[in-house]
Amino acid sequence: KSSFMRTIGVNLVLMYAGTYVNAKQFHAPFMRIFTSIGVQDDISRGISTFYGELLRIKKVLDYAGNTEENDIPFIVFIDEIFKGTNYNDRLFGAKAVVHKLAEKHCITFITTHDFELCEVPEKKVSNYYFTENYNGDQIVFDHKIRSGQCKTTNARYLMERIGVISPSN
Repeated sequence: KSSFMRTIGVNLVLMYAGTYVNAKQFHAPFMRIFTSIGVQDDISRGISTFYGELLRIKKVLDYAGNTEENDIPFIVFIDEIFKGTNYNDRLFGAKAVVHKLAEKHCITFITTHDFELCEVPEKKVSNYYFTENYNGDQIVFDHKIRSGQCKTTNARYLMERIGVISPSN
């Protein structure tokens, strides 16, 4: 999910720079790009991972709130929204962000492992997912995007395979 999202963002930048993109075809209008990807804490500035995420997403929401003053459309990439906090607060905050961005004229990509976030009732929200197959001890990804909500996980399989948990857990 994250790699797919990053690839779209990188291709946008490459296209805007007038160079080659990594795609058979790629068309998009000029858009401002906002990201919340790979946010880390900054101990020297007293910023936790979660607070760093909040600051980045606040910039997006501030820009979204001023779209009447700015004719440039925008695209948002948020990887694992609010990963720096607990499940309940993450879900509460993420739903609020999805709702606010769904009201605006923007394209938003949000990756998540939280199934409940995929159940937001926004009409302008669509879910997409990737899936995998298992070949012996290997996970094989077909890298095909599918419409809808993912209903499967591979985390337990990986935890068992690595030996973090036993198959009986």
